[in-house]
Amino acid sequence: MKIIKNYKDYIDAINEGLIKTYPGDKVSKELDNSLIDVGINSSCKYKDNKIILEIRQFNGIDLNRFDMLFDIIFTSIVNRGGWFPSTVDVKLYNGSEEKYKFEYDRIKLNYKNYNTIIIYFEEKFPEIEELLK
Repeated sequence: MKIIKNYKDYIDAINEGLIKTYPGDKVSKELDNSLIDVGINSSCKYKDNKIILEIRQFNGIDLNRFDMLFDIIFTSIVNRGGWFPSTVDVKLYNGSEEKYKFEYDRIKLNYKNYNTIIIYFEEKFPEIEELLK
């Protein structure tokens, strides 16, 4: 299995033939448990046909853990689950809010200004497959 480390790898994986989307409730639970295990202050849920990942105290994550965090996210949701990041809501350090199309580089460049980040994932393929164990 190819591990996705950045957004470009995600696009390459899609082009290589990832052809299934797995149930959002199961994929979100798997990610939620993985992030709890590594001590990330977050919650992940499935609602309205979207996986919603909220990461709190985002600006407190150091750069080394930032890369590890997105490795876990992309491996769990994108690579194994067949969901892709679509939009991002951020609450800035100064209290204002922004919403934009998911851009990994933009998030990484500005993450020290983000107090909370919410990433919305949409299914890549219309047919949902059962998770393989």
